[in-house]
Amino acid sequence: MINHNRFNLTTTDGYFTMILKRTLVTATLSLGLLLAVPSFAQIKMIDEQTEQSVEIAQGFYFDVIKYRNLNNFSRYVGETYLQHAPAYGDGPAQLISAVALELTNDPGVKVEILRTIAEGPYVALHSAWTATSGDVYVYIDIWSTDKGTLVEHLYN
Repeated sequence: MINHNRFNLTTTDGYFTMILKRTLVTATLSLGLLLAVPSFAQIKMIDEQTEQSVEIAQGFYFDVIKYRNLNNFSRYVGETYLQHAPAYGDGPAQLISAVALELTNDPGVKVEILRTIAEGPYVALHSAWTATSGDVYVYIDIWSTDKGTLVEHLYN
């Protein structure tokens, strides 16, 4: 007959030994996995073009719309600009006029970007605009970028 309880442990001691062994095995396996898989801090989650497109679209929203720096408009919008919103025309002059009018009509409007979804040259900004009256308007703007500027806008 084989004596499985080589150390002559009581039932309670045997239980704790079993738990200790399981814990050590789990810790060893976990450490092995952590060392075998590259660190998440070293993995770049989005490509350079997507990152640049997000910076341009969010920069436009923050700098030009939220902080009302209309003088920085040309930093974000290209010379060729297509507008698919039926209320606005094509071209950067049409867009800056529309933005200036929106901000003039309600100078107290608060703009918040709720989420950003992007891939390559395309960026979708989900935003909430809270008017001075307290009314909240939610928008999804889809932008296309090229050569570091916004060149196209699709509006919901």
